[in-house]
Amino acid sequence: MQLAELTSDSVALPEQVVHGDFWDNVYVRGEQLVAVTDFEFLGRRPRIDDLALMLYFADEQPYFTGAGPRSAATRQGELAPLVRAYAEGLEVSLTTTEMSALPYVLARQPLWTFAKWLLTEPDDERARRDAQDTAAAVSRALEVMAEPQQWAEAFSEAS
Repeated sequence: MQLAELTSDSVALPEQVVHGDFWDNVYVRGEQLVAVTDFEFLGRRPRIDDLALMLYFADEQPYFTGAGPRSAATRQGELAPLVRAYAEGLEVSLTTTEMSALPYVLARQPLWTFAKWLLTEPDDERARRDAQDTAAAVSRALEVMAEPQQWAEAFSEAS
């Protein structure tokens, strides 16, 4: 599949009502959805926002469990099945534009830490710790941004 190049700062992505905090508030047992909780961030946004958030936290898990840094190819291989599973559950397929944008949406995920915590955190020491904790995630985001087309192709091959 040939992916379209993103040539504009404002690309219209398909929107729908998204959960907004999809990563840890969706519960499954085997292949069956059993519960969705915490609708605080529910809103109308690009539908790949929830997918990117899930990918971001899935990409964090090996880092926190001691696997440490992994190659881009390894990370793509670990995340692509999640993209495939998400895409298979959709009534309307992901568009070429969404697949091209997905690496960018994934790479911006660590920024919510700065927006949510660092800009509002009155405790400077806590803000410094949060920034240090986010450094590895920002590094992984920069790796995605170094080769967004390669990431988009890995994700599109999975869907």
